[in-house]
Amino acid sequence: MQLKILVLAFTALAISCGRNSASVSQSTKTTAAPSEAPFVLDSKYLKPLGFPTPYSSVGNLATPVLEVEVPETLGVLQLFSDSSCSNANIVGQKYVDGSLSSTRVRLGNLSDGVTNIYGKFTDKNGDEISCKEMDQYDLSNKNYDIQTIFSNNNAFAAIRSDGSVITWGVPSYGGNSSSVSEQLDGSIAVTSIAATERAFAAVRSDGSVITWGDSTYGGDSSGVSPDLNGNISVTNIIASERAFAALRLDGSVITWGDNSYGGDSSDVSTELNGTTAVTSITSSFRSFAAIRSDGSVVSWGSTNNGGDSSSVSSELNGSIAVTSIASTYAAFAALRTDGSVVTWGNNVFGGDSDSVSSDINGTISVISITATEEAFAALRSDGSVITWGNSSNGGDSSGVSTELNGSTPVTSIYSTESAFAAVRSDGSVIAWGHGGYGGSTSGVSSDLNGTINVTSIEASRGAFAAIRSNGSVITWGYGSHGANSSSVSSDIDGSVEVISIASTKQAFAALRSDGSVITWGSSNYGGDSSDVSADLDGTVSVTSIAATDQAFAAIRADGSIVTWGHSGYGGDSSNKSSGSKNLIDIASIHSAISYSYSSFAALKTDGSVIAWGDAYSGGDTSSVSTDIDGSIGVTSIIANNYSFAALRSDGSVIAWGISSLGGDTSSVSTDLDGSTPVTNVVASEGAFAALRSDGSVITWGSTTYGGDSTSVAADINGTINVVSISATDGAFAAIRSDGSVITWGDPLQGGNSSTVSSSINGTINVTSIVATAEAFAAIRSDGSVVTWGDSGHGGDSASVSTAINGTTPVISINASSGNTGSAFAALRDDGSVIAWGYSSAGGNTSSVSSQIDGTIDVISIVPNGKAFAAIRSDGSVVTWGYLHGGGDSSSVSSELDGSIDVISIAGTAGISNFAAFAAIRSDGSVITWGKPDYGGDSSSVSAELDGTIDVVSIAGTDRAFAAIRSDGSIVTWGESDNGGAISEEYNGFSDGSFLFASEENFCSKDLVGNIFCWGNPNYSFDPQFTGRQF
Repeated sequence: MQLKILVLAFTALAISCGRNSASVSQSTKTTAAPSEAPFVLDSKYLKPLGFPTPYSSVGNLATPVLEVEVPETLGVLQLFSDSSCSNANIVGQKYVDGSLSSTRVRLGNLSDGVTNIYGKFTDKNGDEISCKEMDQYDLSNKNYDIQTIFSNNNAFAAIRSDGSVITWGVPSYGGNSSSVSEQLDGSIAVTSIAATERAFAAVRSDGSVITWGDSTYGGDSSGVSPDLNGNISVTNIIASERAFAALRLDGSVITWGDNSYGGDSSDVSTELNGTTAVTSITSSFRSFAAIRSDGSVVSWGSTNNGGDSSSVSSELNGSIAVTSIASTYAAFAALRTDGSVVTWGNNVFGGDSDSVSSDINGTISVISITATEEAFAALRSDGSVITWGNSSNGGDSSGVSTELNGSTPVTSIYSTESAFAAVRSDGSVIAWGHGGYGGSTSGVSSDLNGTINVTSIEASRGAFAAIRSNGSVITWGYGSHGANSSSVSSDIDGSVEVISIASTKQAFAALRSDGSVITWGSSNYGGDSSDVSADLDGTVSVTSIAATDQAFAAIRADGSIVTWGHSGYGGDSSNKSSGSKNLIDIASIHSAISYSYSSFAALKTDGSVIAWGDAYSGGDTSSVSTDIDGSIGVTSIIANNYSFAALRSDGSVIAWGISSLGGDTSSVSTDLDGSTPVTNVVASEGAFAALRSDGSVITWGSTTYGGDSTSVAADINGTINVVSISATDGAFAAIRSDGSVITWGDPLQGGNSSTVSSSINGTINVTSIVATAEAFAAIRSDGSVVTWGDSGHGGDSASVSTAINGTTPVISINASSGNTGSAFAALRDDGSVIAWGYSSAGGNTSSVSSQIDGTIDVISIVPNGKAFAAIRSDGSVVTWGYLHGGGDSSSVSSELDGSIDVISIAGTAGISNFAAFAAIRSDGSVITWGKPDYGGDSSSVSAELDGTIDVVSIAGTDRAFAAIRSDGSIVTWGESDNGGAISEEYNGFSDGSFLFASEENFCSKDLVGNIFCWGNPNYSFDPQFTGRQF
């Protein structure tokens, strides 16, 4: 499936509604307010009020806050570090709604030493309080060290020495804590942090709790806020995968998050109210188990994951007190004071211990329990080990039973996801479980036999790393998960002792006695730290290391942080806000979006390029930074699904992103250096094709997607000039100056045109080509159409061949490309429409044939991937295609009948299974239809779309719409995480001149030219977070 890439620029919207959105005037229909003296901006309204505590003592690794008196009118306050208030030196920005006389602005991008701060205020009308000196800040000799780092799967949260918290990583997983920044500023110090998979919960010194991150994973605690306000102090928080459980000073427990993951404890509320105090809590993936002061256990959450302990209630009632609880993914094992063990939960995951009941009944006391995802291992007082649960995950230790019988006592046990490793009293190691995940030590057995004692072991998802008494490290298990440490063998051989090891899912980081760090394992999981090697060489000692699933963060002795690994998982702690990217003076924004990655690139008016999003697919431009810095201006950016290509003013091309999918041009670098200028670049899903001034074509990227054109090299070398190129997901089609067409790439997606070669050989010139995801349609000079490619995507037009043979010439074609099929709709010069291809994408017009037969001319057609909408000359609209994709407009037929002319239509992206349309009418009102939660239902904002204030343009993401009105305000509806809910903090601050839509995000330009983006929080931008830094 082709994932659509939408690009909209200042002067023209790709889904233009027939009005110049860059030149917006106030609607004459808006009733004027009663006459009163206009508010006049004056510099007297802009005054500094100092740095409120605790920010007056923050340091060069921090973000101080300046309080400023502001005019009581809507506008933008900006702070700069130079007296000319230049955009290059912006250090702070805040939207002011006019309701308060002062505001606080968090500063960033401050250099060491004394910085003079200057301010400027711009109101809605563009009037300014010009640049004036506000205050100064001294960053010299301040102490603001990082104390502790916490992590979930994709984000980090660090507590600083003053009790404040900073976060980074995936925003929606808690990497963005801006919504609670005031509660985490250290005014009330944070003392500890807990994490679910996608959210954080911070305990403060007054016993209150602050939460942020994904609301469905516990990031929203508003439902229990009175219980977490510190009136009864919270002392500890435990997390399951999607819920939190807070233990309070009175022994009561408060829960929130996903109900099915233990967020709802109402069924056991009387047992958790503190009457019998809870002393500790343990979690499985979806459940909790709490030990109370009388030794009894209370459990809740998913019944199949240990939330229901009724089957063993008589053993957990405290008659024999429980002292500790261990858990697998879906079961619990409770250790009692008599040394016996009680288990419950999913049998496959260790909830059933009947097979070893006589071994864990306390006759020989169990002293500790360790777990893999699906099995338990109990260490007994005689040094023996008993195991149960899934045999392939370590539940069966019969293969090493003699080594675990206590004759040489086991002293500690460690686990990967599916294997155990036991250290014995002689320093040797015994492993069992899944061999590929560390259950076999055969390759390193001589290193683990105790000749040199093993003192501790760290585990990744599928590998072990053992530290020996001489400071050396031995690894085994799954090679790509860190078991292969050969590349750093000389660094972990003990010549400089390793003192501790941290791990992500597939990599290790070893801290050595000299403060240096050595890493190995999967590079995308933090195994490659070469980019920060100078920061980890021990010059400034590393004191501790934390990890998410795919990234590391090291605290150094000077309180600074060094991060590496996957940027999307916290491996890049540099600020990703608009301030650090300086999203101002933007000409256009482009997106590279696939199932796995989302990246963005913005072209600035000075010809430079900035990028953000997933580093791997183009969000990181460091490899080409000097090539796109504007020294040679970039004139356009082209994106495929995985990479970007920038065309520069000298005709050269620079590419970055996933190298095998178009991000690497090294194989054709001499062809793209500008010696023969490139005039245009076209993208398939994973490749590029560049048209040069001599009519030749150069291609690169994946062969699967048309990156290899060697089979047609002689046809596109410029002997006969190529004049234009089109692309499906996996193929290209080039029109030559003689009217012939050359194709290459995936044969099934239009790369093979042999079946129609005689029709596109130039005998009758081809004048234009349109593409769906997997097929092409060529209009010829006689008005006929030729198609080829996948039949389910419009490649077979035999059913309408007589209608598109040129007898009635076709003048234009629109394509509706969906994830399961595509269709074409051809507009003929008599105003009629002919369609073919996949019915559920609009390929069948039988239900509306009499309405698009030209009796009333169709003047334009809009697709959305699931359907078509045709505007007729009388202002009415006709739709067809998938009923849940906008193909059925019967519910709004009276509003689309032309009584009020429809002047333009926008569609959602059509990438998912459903879609919708939104039509602007001549009175400035908007009518919507299609899948309701994809933007087809605008009833919640109907009063804002009724034309009282004209809507002048609309854009659509995959599941939402955004409309700019003539007063510059923005109205949104549809799925909130796709841009359907714009923050009130933004609304009113758009200048109405710029709207961009990708699959999940919208962007607009504010009153001072900064870009703000909303929708998917992972790729959103707030200019008010300028230059955030540690």
